Amino acid sequence: MLEKLELKVPPLLLVIIFLLGIYLLPHSPIFIGPEVHWLHITGLALTAIAVLLVLFAVFGFSKEKTTVDPMHPDKTDALVVKGVYRISRNPMYLGFLLLIVALGLALNTLWLFPLAIVFILYINRLQIVPEERFLQQKFGDAFTFYCQKVRRWI
Repeated sequence: MLEKLELKVPPLLLVIIFLLGIYLLPHSPIFIGPEVHWLHITGLALTAIAVLLVLFAVFGFSKEKTTVDPMHPDKTDALVVKGVYRISRNPMYLGFLLLIVALGLALNTLWLFPLAIVFILYINRLQIVPEERFLQQKFGDAFTFYCQKVRRWI
């Protein structure tokens, strides 16, 4: 049944839905008191890191002249292994996760934890696994070697 859902929801749309969820769900604070101030600063810092990570990831695809479209891994022309892809096989998804965590921290809401976990589970099973299946078929040993050197997330 899950196979029918693979590669069906654009990850950027999914992130927007999760960010709206964090924003719209009733806020149950992580912390109460003066320590809340550091959550806002941490949220802003994580947002900056997330945006840079996503931009560098997109730049890596652009530099290799291959598709950024996560819905059609079959259009991939090159295995991107340089830049931020030396740190993570999925820096865009890592950036998206950091955005979710950043907003949850900035809003001081406990909802960030279950939503971040659901995001990871969804992206792993319905986006990354099908992408990796295709990349394994297309790039064979090169992809296997890359997976041995670089972790899926970080």
